[in-house]
Amino acid sequence: MKQACYAKSRQKNIIEECIDIVLSSERRMPAHFYSSETSNQSFLLDYPGIDPVDEYEMAAQAWHKQPDMETEDTQIYCLKTGEDIILGSYIISQKGYPQRSEDFMEAMISANLTLL
Repeated sequence: MKQACYAKSRQKNIIEECIDIVLSSERRMPAHFYSSETSNQSFLLDYPGIDPVDEYEMAAQAWHKQPDMETEDTQIYCLKTGEDIILGSYIISQKGYPQRSEDFMEAMISANLTLL
């Protein structure tokens, strides 16, 4: 029983941990416009487990899949949120919790709303 409670607690904490990692990014524009030593498109995240090819692909997917929005502010918010979700889902999967991606997505949207 204690192990089950610990595992549930750890899964909750993994979402918070991934949100903290994603929000530690210093990017002020879409990742599509940043580059690093290892990637032509970068989230500017100091996290060791991101493959440069994956980072490039995630940034490109977020940029090229964004819908047209009524205002530029809405479009920028949606793009940042999409980038954060794709990046965080990648990290949460790397950490062994791919089944928590949907929970992460909801939490990341809420976290970004508080930044508005």
